[in-house]
Amino acid sequence: MLTADGDYTRLEEALRPLSRTQDAPIDLHGDVWQMRSPVDAFVHLGHLITRANLDRLEQAAAEAFGAIVPEQDEDDPFAPAPPRDSGYSSWLRTGLSTTLLHIAVLAEQANFSVAGVQPQSFVNDLVKGLPGLATDTRLLISIRDELPVLMEAAPDPLLAALEHLLEGDERLVSPLFQEKKGFLSSSSPLTDVLWALERMAWDPRYLERVSLLLAQLAERDQGGRLSNRPINSLRTIFLAWLPSTHARLEKRLAALDTLVSRYEAVGWSLVLSLLPQNRSATSLTTKPRFRDAGASEQATLTVGDVRRTYVHVINRALELAAEKPDRWLALIDESDDFPTEMRQRFYERLEAHFETLEDEERRTAWAAVRDKVARHRSFADAAWALPEDELQVLDAMLAKYQPLAALDRYRWLFDEWVPDLPGAFEEREVRIMAARAAALNDLLAEGYPTLLAAVRTVKLPHTLGQTAARVLSMEVIQELAADLYQDEEARSFIVALSSQALERFASLWVDYVRALHGAGSSGSDIAALLVGWPDQRETWDFVASLGEEVQKQYWLQKQPFRLKGDDADVERAVETYLHLGRASAALHTASDRIRRLPQGTLFSILDLLPTELSAAGQTMDALSAHLVETALEELSHREDVKLLEVARREYYYLDIFRFRDKTLSIHRLMASDPEFYFSIISDVFRAKSDEPSEPASEQKLARARAGYTLLSEFKLVPGQEGDTVDYRSLRTWIDRLKALAIEHDRVDITANYIGHTLAHSVPDEQDGAWPHRSVRKVIEEERSDLLEEGFAVETFNSRGVYSKALYEGGKQERALEDKYRNFARKIGEPRTSAMLHKIADRYARDAADEDLRAEHDKIAGQ
Repeated sequence: MLTADGDYTRLEEALRPLSRTQDAPIDLHGDVWQMRSPVDAFVHLGHLITRANLDRLEQAAAEAFGAIVPEQDEDDPFAPAPPRDSGYSSWLRTGLSTTLLHIAVLAEQANFSVAGVQPQSFVNDLVKGLPGLATDTRLLISIRDELPVLMEAAPDPLLAALEHLLEGDERLVSPLFQEKKGFLSSSSPLTDVLWALERMAWDPRYLERVSLLLAQLAERDQGGRLSNRPINSLRTIFLAWLPSTHARLEKRLAALDTLVSRYEAVGWSLVLSLLPQNRSATSLTTKPRFRDAGASEQATLTVGDVRRTYVHVINRALELAAEKPDRWLALIDESDDFPTEMRQRFYERLEAHFETLEDEERRTAWAAVRDKVARHRSFADAAWALPEDELQVLDAMLAKYQPLAALDRYRWLFDEWVPDLPGAFEEREVRIMAARAAALNDLLAEGYPTLLAAVRTVKLPHTLGQTAARVLSMEVIQELAADLYQDEEARSFIVALSSQALERFASLWVDYVRALHGAGSSGSDIAALLVGWPDQRETWDFVASLGEEVQKQYWLQKQPFRLKGDDADVERAVETYLHLGRASAALHTASDRIRRLPQGTLFSILDLLPTELSAAGQTMDALSAHLVETALEELSHREDVKLLEVARREYYYLDIFRFRDKTLSIHRLMASDPEFYFSIISDVFRAKSDEPSEPASEQKLARARAGYTLLSEFKLVPGQEGDTVDYRSLRTWIDRLKALAIEHDRVDITANYIGHTLAHSVPDEQDGAWPHRSVRKVIEEERSDLLEEGFAVETFNSRGVYSKALYEGGKQERALEDKYRNFARKIGEPRTSAMLHKIADRYARDAADEDLRAEHDKIAGQ
């Protein structure tokens, strides 16, 4: 593109001799030419640039940067390579953007002099002239990779273009925020825009302009998976203790004030993120590569600067909070790390704020302050804890604005598992119980309706139930139970109340529950009083004495726990759960006795569990998966259990084993029973002569998916035991499989999968070469291209996931090439040897490709 006549052949003829000289200024990597030191080349040769050269550069840049690259969508038809007219290469665009940056910034060092041309104006005009720069977001997205460099080269036109775009229609800007999920992470054009703006924020001349653009982007940002967000860029730029700008303190604070005044909501979020924090982390953004950007005039950051910044930010936060209760709640949490004098001011403003609040808002703010005081008193010895004199100031505020209703004052004790209370850690349970008991008495002092309201509204009603059963009289507890045991909303409270009452009153409580049952209560309601009782034989016998309906509801409602009784108790609980269709409960109840359960019980659990989960719309959790795996492993080791029965269940639960490299019963069955192996091939692949039929049922598709997974993960060679492979067993298995394939018209795919299987052979115990001589004999006898293709493909796939060091190249691939080349030389079987040489050839090509890719990556990283 930059040649005078477009003749690349003549250009290469001129360049090749240069690449062969000592300390050559230019290198050739594949089809990519690279200048070893572009900066030195420009500085030493820039004075040779003519008007004609600039005209060609301008034309080339306009074409390369002006070409809009269409974004590929997930639903677009796949093409092995993008169309030729989809854009210019990244090498070319990177070279052009870097050249423009050199002209804009290094012209003086290079003695660049072209009549009538001012270097920065030339670059500005070129960038400004890109068609659609200020109106078409697609152009920005197309040049996103070069945007940070172009921003440094021509900040004014690019900032102006972004300003114009953000003032326009929302629909024109929204593509910048779109995210695409990749294999390892997501990507978005917004990231490159942020990097470009962050780079220019280092320059004090552009700080305010950049921060306002970032505020506009933050205002439109709806969030996403990526952490690169406009508000995070702003925080990094203005952070008190490590600002990502060369601007002095006064200019930073002035820019912050301008942003806050124009974009109040974004300003609040930014100011909140800039408040002092006991622990905080950040990293500097990328600085301009060649522009001074104020670095030579940057002042040393002092302790006083950081302090003045924090005072300024806190003052802005207090102003922005104004009469907005939600913002004051945030400040209550954040104020711990304020400087001491600023905390005093905060307390004064907070008390004034309390005076302006409505009842509900005041209760919320009071609770936030109460939580703060409790937290600091609970950890009074911690370095971050507030001093006692300040806590007393807050105490006075709490006393002054304390809610009148007891429930509002004490709700926190029943909303948290371990509420903060001052005192020794070892005694916290005693203190919590005492505090809850005192609170319960205050609730009752306001009347029975207050206690009922607490039951229905606290976050942890079971803690209220435990407390009530421990401290209230039998009469009050009975009254609570009578009022609430039929109330679904109070179920958690009733379970805890009854459980604790049993522990406290023993037989008296048992008699009371029996009396309630005798009064005609439903089985479901009575069961609610029983499910929290100890999970043991005595409880079950009492439940059974209340009749079949209560017993059924009890076992349907109760949570399964690992039983501590004897094996007979475990089997009784398991069988009861299974009778009611609760296989998952049976599994968890017997979690530590699975290896002692009868095989019929284990099979029942395994057969019923998928149906139960499907009916409930649930998927198997990690613990259940582990217990199922334990059950299957146990069954596979029992001599009285048929291999087929275990394999059939493993087929149900194949997903459990997807990331476990272990031999299953189903694998052993596949290796010993060619009919079973072929049935899986038939589940996955239709006969060659079959015409495509109506869409398969979901059940058939599920079998096909499971079968494909099983075939892909099968790594057991028939006849293989330890370090040897029995040829006769392998030959028999293959012959029967081939006969089935011919009978059912699946010859080609079967041959391919035989090759897959043989690729998992052990090395030969006699000559150490791979594969085993029995496998080689089969390959020589079969003389099948399809079998060998399957063998080679599975060999490549068996490499699995691998990683590489930066710029490593093809080192790993050359080691694999040597490995298979050595095997090929060792063995005498000609067809197998030739196949191994082909595998080695493939790795040799891959090694060359990786070397070239590493060189290209080096260029891109410079």
